[in-house]
Amino acid sequence: TGSTVLQAPGNPVTHTASQRVIVDFSTIPPTGHGVVPGGQRGNPLDPAFYDTQIPTFLDGRYFDLWTPASPPPQRHDDVRSTRVLHPVSSE
Repeated sequence: TGSTVLQAPGNPVTHTASQRVIVDFSTIPPTGHGVVPGGQRGNPLDPAFYDTQIPTFLDGRYFDLWTPASPPPQRHDDVRSTRVLHPVSSE
């Protein structure tokens, strides 16, 4: 399908991503799609959720990720650092 996220065919694969996330920062708020093959908790002893996303992961499909319109309020003393991203003009 022309995907650069999935492994290229023809070579044996011994390792792969444990989570796939695609984020479009050009939308407001940013939109994201992702999948976690080990489930939301990542606990292999949780039979209810551990392998529920594996078929989606293997098929190269994604779930829509919830994105809040604005970040939750934070207490000033909880903030250790801040990084501001500015879009680059496409001109």
